[in-house]
Amino acid sequence: METENSLTPKRPFSSHHRRHWRNTLLRSYSKTPPAVRAPEMSPIPGFLPIDPIDFASAVRETRGGQVVKNRCLRDALWYVLRYYYPKLFKRTDDNGPRMMEELRLFGFQIPDWSPVGGGTEWSRIHTTLSAFGIGLVINGEATESNGAVVWRIVKRFIDPFGISFEKAVNLAKSALYRAEPCVMFVPINRFIDHALFIHGIDAGNLYCLDTHQVNELTYWNTSGVPNRFTMQFSLKELEARWNRLGMVWSFHLENAPNA
Repeated sequence: METENSLTPKRPFSSHHRRHWRNTLLRSYSKTPPAVRAPEMSPIPGFLPIDPIDFASAVRETRGGQVVKNRCLRDALWYVLRYYYPKLFKRTDDNGPRMMEELRLFGFQIPDWSPVGGGTEWSRIHTTLSAFGIGLVINGEATESNGAVVWRIVKRFIDPFGISFEKAVNLAKSALYRAEPCVMFVPINRFIDHALFIHGIDAGNLYCLDTHQVNELTYWNTSGVPNRFTMQFSLKELEARWNRLGMVWSFHLENAPNA
């Protein structure tokens, strides 16, 4: 039986060892039941039933004293896996976003100088989420393959309209009221976006988790705790910057009891 320590690969490792640890992690899904979180578990309707400060335990890595850029989707997907599998994804040193990337859990590594992909190569998003019994809905439409995920990401650059801000907010609200996490792609400009894990929404603000603070976004940290990036984003500010790059991904358990 796999133990927590046996799921901790040791750096550095070869391609063979990488495949071994990735397969070990995926197999552990069948031995580790997901956390089934009901809406009534949340003290505030429209918020996930988690302690955001305790949950926001991931911090973006640094290199040469500088924060590594372009890893937002990687980090947001790690929070999704942490939400449903807290026993497997709970320590940022051994089981954090960086290790998830090094294991190629969602595809090949993307250079950190590339703004495309948010640190995730996209080619295994559907496969990996399905392996954990997690279904993905993008802008209100269920995805059935890796290709569908890639297409819905890419089509934003050829679709002159995209999803409306009002629909995006309503989709996020619906997911949160079902105690399902969602990731919102917030436009920074007409060509670059930033993926955020959303844990709550009310009449005036979006509440999200990040792994560092992006200077280009007008959100602020409400945690009061160093290295805990629980962020508040005004819906008015979000609407002002919304464009065709904006998306909402929601995640639900497909094969869990009472899911």
